[in-house]
Amino acid sequence: MARILFGVQGEGMGHAIRSDILLRYLTKNHEIRIFAGNRAYKFLSKRFRHVEEIESQNIGYKNSRVVFFGTIWLNLKKFPKFRVSYRKLKQTVKDFQPDIIISDFEALTNFLGNFSKAPLIQINNQNDIIFRKNKLKLSQVAAYINTWLVTKVFTFGADKYIMYSLDPMEDTEKKIYTGNLIKDEMKKRKHRYGDHIFVYQTSNTGEKLIDILKQLDENFIVYGFNKNKKEKNIIFRKFNDDIYFEDYCEAKALIANGGLTTITEAIYMKKPILSIPIKGQYEQVFNAKTVEKMGFGMYLKEGSKEKITEFLNKQPKYTKNLQKYKPISNEQIFRKVEKQIRLLS
Repeated sequence: MARILFGVQGEGMGHAIRSDILLRYLTKNHEIRIFAGNRAYKFLSKRFRHVEEIESQNIGYKNSRVVFFGTIWLNLKKFPKFRVSYRKLKQTVKDFQPDIIISDFEALTNFLGNFSKAPLIQINNQNDIIFRKNKLKLSQVAAYINTWLVTKVFTFGADKYIMYSLDPMEDTEKKIYTGNLIKDEMKKRKHRYGDHIFVYQTSNTGEKLIDILKQLDENFIVYGFNKNKKEKNIIFRKFNDDIYFEDYCEAKALIANGGLTTITEAIYMKKPILSIPIKGQYEQVFNAKTVEKMGFGMYLKEGSKEKITEFLNKQPKYTKNLQKYKPISNEQIFRKVEKQIRLLS
């Protein structure tokens, strides 16, 4: 049994959701102290003991793009709160004497780990992006540089990097690649190919996409517009976990931006994917390009009737490719993480 200090990024919910899955396994075998901010703290504090709130870092955006200097400025304004949180973390290290510090893209925990005797593990998907060779178009260079800089600042100096990846590479001594964790709710449900396409939108460009979908001879169930309504061939739904999972599991394909969790779940259920990333978010572009490279779907810079029709016509090919794919299980991921904990503690 190891004593682990575990930090979770509080911006958005992706880090908290996958950390919830991992922590439910780790708390069976280890003594854990969890630190998180914002929505991640509220989410995790309802599920685990020993969860402490810290000030969470913000990611700066301009026109939906990650911006490095905007990120620095946002967080400089919160410096007094970070000092209080850092003192709390230091006191926990002194009292708890962790054997390992683990950070899921949480910068304060990562910074502390660089000045602690305890080894530091970074576990996230962002490092997978910057550790690979990326073929960039000129229009993607600025977004990639900003993503690279923010990731470097948030994750520098770790002893090990464990990376959630859609397409894992070979491990090295310091870089460990694995698949993505799947929620139990998704694993327990039966998956089939129904007569609708599941659409998940989180950007303000969604209205243009809806206008295109109304012109197609398909049925769509759409989440992300916060309304329950039917318009022509489209059913809009507000979020409700049970109905959401049912709609997703019974869809014949997915249309979404490019978030890792949504794409991972689609691959797990072997649903073809049309990814239209939010402009300027290189992480989503990276995910979309990976999906296309693996033959599981299509990456579009923006939607059009012709391109979406092309995707629909290629669904059988994508489905066939997905049927051959064997995902990495949660248990395999847990074993990889456990192995690194044993090696370092």
